[in-house]
Amino acid sequence: MFGMKLPDKLGYKIYFLIFSWLALGELTSLLAPKSDAFIYYNTLRTFYPPAALHYYIAILRATITLAALIPLFNVAFNRKMNWGWFFKPLLIVRVVADVTGHNYEWQFIRSLAHGGFLLPLAAVGVWIGVNYLSYKTHYICAFNLQPETKK
Repeated sequence: MFGMKLPDKLGYKIYFLIFSWLALGELTSLLAPKSDAFIYYNTLRTFYPPAALHYYIAILRATITLAALIPLFNVAFNRKMNWGWFFKPLLIVRVVADVTGHNYEWQFIRSLAHGGFLLPLAAVGVWIGVNYLSYKTHYICAFNLQPETKK
């Protein structure tokens, strides 16, 4: 309108910053001794020691989410990294970790079910909405596809 052009892939760049903040916050909440997630997992493993596996899987999932920032960065900032050999197995491990590594969050979703049927569905929908673009860029980098560009 005034001759000013927006930066290329501005939406991806903003999403990268927001998703990075969320991913770092997720790992921090698992490692910070005063956080609710840390207290939950450590209380769980105090009463049932084999449940420590849930905590380790949650940490693994959060770490994998941080590693998934690399493909998101590649797409947002037009970097060409042919790391399909790394991103393909990481994508598979990421899906498995996301399915198995949300014990703490799953308890909240189960508690939301007491308030009605739509609340847990809304919570899962928000999670899918927040993670969709990250998975999309991960898939694009894993299979060396070209993301669509809007002009």
